[in-house]
Amino acid sequence: MEGRKVILIDTPGFDDTHRTDAEVLENIVIGLAALYQSAIKLIGVLYLHRITDTRMSGAANKSKGILERLCGPSAFRHIVVVTNMWQDLRSSEEGDAREKELMGRREYFRDMVEQGTKFARHYKTKASAERIVGNFIMEGNPFVLAIQRQLIDENMSLEATPVGKYVNEGIVELKRKQARDLKRSQAHLQRAMDEGDESQIADLKLETQQQREKLDMLDRSLEGLRADLLQLAERKRPEFAKLLLQANPTEDEDEALDSRLKLATMRAELRRLETQHRRIAEAEMLEKRQADRERQRHEEEMLQLEWESRLVDRTRSEIRRERRKDQKALKNYFRGNFLSRAILK
Repeated sequence: MEGRKVILIDTPGFDDTHRTDAEVLENIVIGLAALYQSAIKLIGVLYLHRITDTRMSGAANKSKGILERLCGPSAFRHIVVVTNMWQDLRSSEEGDAREKELMGRREYFRDMVEQGTKFARHYKTKASAERIVGNFIMEGNPFVLAIQRQLIDENMSLEATPVGKYVNEGIVELKRKQARDLKRSQAHLQRAMDEGDESQIADLKLETQQQREKLDMLDRSLEGLRADLLQLAERKRPEFAKLLLQANPTEDEDEALDSRLKLATMRAELRRLETQHRRIAEAEMLEKRQADRERQRHEEEMLQLEWESRLVDRTRSEIRRERRKDQKALKNYFRGNFLSRAILK
C-alpha cells in the first residue's frame, strides 16, 4: 500500500466466553514482545468501537481500560478509535451525536483524545479502510508500547505491570463471585441430598462441578499473570521463547530453552496435581459433611424415638394411676351405699 508493505495484526477480544481476560492478555503480550525483540515496531493502533452502541457497556469499558494500560499515555497519540457499523444507523445525525459523546465525555475517550488519540469512521467500504490505514503510513512514526518496555526492557512480571494489575483485579472479583455461586450450589445440593430429591441431585452435581472448573480456570489465570515473559512464552508459544532467548548471547539457546521448557512442564504438572488434590479434598469434605449429617439425623431420630417411648410409658402410668383412683372411688361409693342401706334398715 502506497508502495510499502503493511501488516495488520488482529488481536483477540476481551469478551471471550471460553477464555479469561488473563489468557487473552497473555497471548497478546507474547506476540507484542516477540515483535519488539525482532526490532519490528508499530506505527499505530486501531481500536474498533461500534457506533450503534447507545452506551459504553461493561465489556467496552473493560476493553478501553486494558487498551489504556497496554499502550501507556505516551502512545495515545498513535491510537485511532475506529467507529464502525455506520450503515446500521437510522441517520448520520444519530452517529454524529454519539461520536461527539464518545470524544467529549470523560468516562469515555476524552482523556485519550486530549492526549492525541484520533477518531476515524469505517463505512464498511474498501475506500474508508484504505484511508484509515493510509493516514498511518503518511503520519505514523514507529513507537513502543508501554507493555513492551515493561516486559522486555524492565523485565517485569505481567502481574506487576499496570495492565496486569488491572486484569488481575477483575479476575479476583470474578473469583469471589464464582466462589459465592459455588457455595450456594453446594448448599442446594446438600439440601437435595438430605431430602432425597433425585431429580435435582444430578443437575446440581453437574452445576457444582462446572463451577469448580471455572474456579480452577481463574486460579490458572492468576498463576499465569505472576509469570515473567519468558515463562509465559515457554508455556504458550515455545517458538517465541526461543526468539526471546536470543537477547542473551551468553546462553546456549537450545539448552536453555530445553531447561526452561522442562521447568514449565514441571510447574504445569504441579498445578495439575494441586488442583486434583484440592478437588479430592473438597469431595472428601462433602462426603464427611454428608456422613455427619446422616449420623446427626440418626441420633435425632433415636432421641425422638426414646422421647416418644418415655411419653408412652408415662401416659400408661398415668392411665393406670387414674384407673386405680377410679376403682378406689367406685369401691368407696359402693361401700358407702351399703352402709347407708344397712343403717336405714
